[in-house]
Amino acid sequence: MQEDEIDLIKLVKQLKKTSLYLRIKHEFSFVFRNKIWFILFLIIGAALGYYKTSKNIPIYRSEMTVKSNILDNPSNEHLISSLLTLIQDGNAEELAKIGLSEEDFIHIKNIDFIYPYKEDDKNQTFDSLRRLEPFRIAVYSTSNKEFSNSEKFILNYLENNEYSANVKKNNIKVLKQKKIDLISKINALDSMQIKINSFLKTNNDNSLTTVFDPSILIKEKTIAKMELIEIQKEFDQINNYQVLRSMVPRLRPEYHHDKSMMKFSFLFLIIGGILLRLIKKK
Repeated sequence: MQEDEIDLIKLVKQLKKTSLYLRIKHEFSFVFRNKIWFILFLIIGAALGYYKTSKNIPIYRSEMTVKSNILDNPSNEHLISSLLTLIQDGNAEELAKIGLSEEDFIHIKNIDFIYPYKEDDKNQTFDSLRRLEPFRIAVYSTSNKEFSNSEKFILNYLENNEYSANVKKNNIKVLKQKKIDLISKINALDSMQIKINSFLKTNNDNSLTTVFDPSILIKEKTIAKMELIEIQKEFDQINNYQVLRSMVPRLRPEYHHDKSMMKFSFLFLIIGGILLRLIKKK
């Protein structure tokens, strides 16, 4: 144990004789002798960083909750990502094609798509119902008074972009065909019922009722009419998106302060140290 302690003391003594130790000691001594100057450099850097931070434009954040009746969440995320790209690129010409002007998005700085389930489960869930759960859209804006316009702007894009427009057009086509088929079915059932009733009255023969139950015909027609009502509801809700919770103005900015104070302080500390070293050498 005593030999180990002697070896450790020798090691420390040898370390103190190395050029690296002497260099570090010299630098610390230099900083200590000029501590007033280094403190001054830190204060100047912090002051400039604070000034830069105070000049930053405040960013406000608000969310909306949206339900998509047709498109799944990955498709909606892709649309939001495409919209953000158009905004960041300032592609007013492309957005103008669906009736959106630059004034609609000039205040928007970022848009986040927020899944209703954990990010880890995003690629693992294959439940079609879960993929249609309501999602959230977070908007970061330089104006806390423009969130209602931002909501209209985003919904306008989601509904009228080329992909959504084609999906909506195809759905309308399918619904129209279903409606035509159901109306034809109801008319055919009505016609069949009239003919059966007429035949029964003319022949005054109730024996057919034991072979064919008229209630089956009535039941089929009732089901067809209910399906027709559901088709009409789908027509009434043909727009893909439904807002469950709207955006609201925010009083306090989400992002206002950054790391400018720390960055400027560190930068001025280094620059000041270099200048002091050059001056002292002279």
